[in-house]
Amino acid sequence: MNRQKVPALLWASGILALALGPALATPAAAGVDEIAAALAAGEAAVGRHDGDALMAAADALALTRARPVEGEADLVPAWRALALQWGAKPTQPAVWRGRALGAGYRTITLPAHGTFHTRQVFVGGKKARVEMVATAASALSLVVQDDTSAPVCQREGVAAQFTCAWVPVFSLAHDITIASKAATPARLYLITD
Repeated sequence: MNRQKVPALLWASGILALALGPALATPAAAGVDEIAAALAAGEAAVGRHDGDALMAAADALALTRARPVEGEADLVPAWRALALQWGAKPTQPAVWRGRALGAGYRTITLPAHGTFHTRQVFVGGKKARVEMVATAASALSLVVQDDTSAPVCQREGVAAQFTCAWVPVFSLAHDITIASKAATPARLYLITD
C-alpha cells in the first residue's frame, strides 16, 4: 500500500468512527453496566453480611469477564471465600465465551478532598467507556483527558455514579482523574472498557 494513502485511511476511519459512534455500541459496552451492578451488589452484600447475595454478586462479576487492573485484588475469589465463611453454598458459575479482553476494574478509597489519577489506552474507532461507581453518593468529579490534555469528558456533582463514553479517533493514552470534594473518605470502583 502506498505510504501516502495510510494517513488518509486513518483519517477517514476516524471520521467514520465519529459519525457512527452511537451505532458502534457493542456487547462490550453493555458489560460496563453489568460490572457496575455486580460491584454495587457485592459491596451491599458485604455491608449486610449476606453470604448468599455475596456469592451471587461474585458469580455475576465473574460472568462479565472483567478483571482487576494490575496490582489490584481479584474480588471474585475474595467474595466467594467470604460468602462461604458466611454460610453460602458454593456455586458453579456459567461459562462465558466471547470477548478476548474484557473491561477492567479498580477499587479506590479516596481520602477526604483526595485525588486519584491513572492513565489508560483506549482503542481508536471502538467505543470507550469509563465508569465510576461509589458505594454512597458523595461530592465527586470524574475527568477524562486525551494525551494532549484536551478534555474528553467531565462529570461533577453529588452522585454515586458517573459515566463517560466516547469513540476515540486514534489509539492513545488518556488521563483519568477522580477527585473528592467531600469532608469524608469515599470508596468507589473505577471501570474502564
